[in-house]
Amino acid sequence: MSVKPSVLTGDPVRITIDKEKCIECHRCLDACPLIRFAGFASLEDQFVGYICLQCGGCMAVCPQGAISVSGLPPARPAGEVPSGDEVLNLIKVRRSVRAFRDQKIKQEDWDRLLEAVRYSPVGHNSQYVDVMIIESPEVLKEISRVSMDFWKKTTMFINKPILRRIFRKMLGDHAFNVFSKVAPFYEQQKALFEQGLDPILFNAPAVMLFLAPGAEAMGKAEADMAAHTVALYAPALGLGTCYSGIVMVLFSSSNAAIKKAVQIPQGYKVYSALIVGYPKHARGFIPYRRERNVYRV
Repeated sequence: MSVKPSVLTGDPVRITIDKEKCIECHRCLDACPLIRFAGFASLEDQFVGYICLQCGGCMAVCPQGAISVSGLPPARPAGEVPSGDEVLNLIKVRRSVRAFRDQKIKQEDWDRLLEAVRYSPVGHNSQYVDVMIIESPEVLKEISRVSMDFWKKTTMFINKPILRRIFRKMLGDHAFNVFSKVAPFYEQQKALFEQGLDPILFNAPAVMLFLAPGAEAMGKAEADMAAHTVALYAPALGLGTCYSGIVMVLFSSSNAAIKKAVQIPQGYKVYSALIVGYPKHARGFIPYRRERNVYRV
């Protein structure tokens, strides 16, 4: 069972400094705005204990390992950081995958992906983003079926003149233009689905849903960052991913069929959805991407 950070429970934290190890370099002050505000001499005071977020930032930068925080195990030594070229290459080779091998994802690969989620960026050490892994073939098929029905109903409206402006505002120009062009080909996609060629999940072995409390203002942003962390890390494990906008939107809707197929925890929303599996084909080349406009102030 996961443990909520103390800031969410109201429990005070105890920060302890080993005076024999501490060299008063004050790096911990630079690591945490709360500690900087309180001052080094106040680190062990009750006041700091009540505002501490238990992020472990002070422990991570202490060169002597002199700081301990209640509720946290000792910080582990950091490994070597990959070179800039290696990281940039990983960013470039990440591609949306839409053809997967008929192979269940290994548990050790799941463990690594979930470890990546644990360390994805969050605000104030909130750690409230959760993950739902769907591997049941029956549930995956039902998600695809319901998505196809959802798609059909949407295509009935998207090209009606009176509703085009509403859909364009909801989706944005790019998404609207893409969807409106694909919409007339629904019957062809339906035929493929009936033949067992899934145009929604691409016969992938799993889907990851990224959840956060609906009441949290930063829930979507942090769920999206967790999903992108997984998408970026997956190629290093030989895995491929694909963001699924239609699945994410489906779970965000009031669709009764999808709510019956997959029970989302009370109070949580699905903010991002990733299709996950082992790619059927290797990607040996990096396609061109236009340079972005850069504005400097």
